Amino acid sequence: FPRGEYWVHVRCWHLDDSCWDYFGGNTRMRDTAKKITYYGLLFAVCAAFLYALSALVGKKITDDFSSPMVASAFSILFGLVATGSVFFGTVSKEARYLSGRSWVLIGLSGCASALGVSGWYLALNVTQVVVVAPIVAVYPLITILAASLFLRGIEKVTKQTVAGAIIVVIGVLFVGFGT
Repeated sequence: FPRGEYWVHVRCWHLDDSCWDYFGGNTRMRDTAKKITYYGLLFAVCAAFLYALSALVGKKITDDFSSPMVASAFSILFGLVATGSVFFGTVSKEARYLSGRSWVLIGLSGCASALGVSGWYLALNVTQVVVVAPIVAVYPLITILAASLFLRGIEKVTKQTVAGAIIVVIGVLFVGFGT
């Protein structure tokens, strides 16, 4: 594994350097890579459940309690507090070593996330959650396209990845528009 931003994230798991013997046939490296892949899949499934919960709660909030923009602002604020409290130690250590370009990309990512959350709550305010969620779920296709354009050499986009994403999105759209 190359040492780069991915290395920084892996170090957050407090893995020792000896398991990263690049091409020496180190068994611990392969076991660690499998463990990281497992954690990645586990976190992805957890994220899916949490986003589903967020959709349901967001619909209730925008229908019964507040405007979409208030809900959006406070959800982002509470998200910042929650993630900041959990990851403060890691963030405070790593933030010191980030380059100016990294801060620009982090800022762009934050703005995109904030605008996405705002769009999410605006959509939930005027449309059924069973319609909004599948439409928003089309983002993997956009992600795969962007990864193939901007992350060449870092992320490998295979035909199977594209086909799987298309099948999943078509299925989700059928569910959403079938209601």
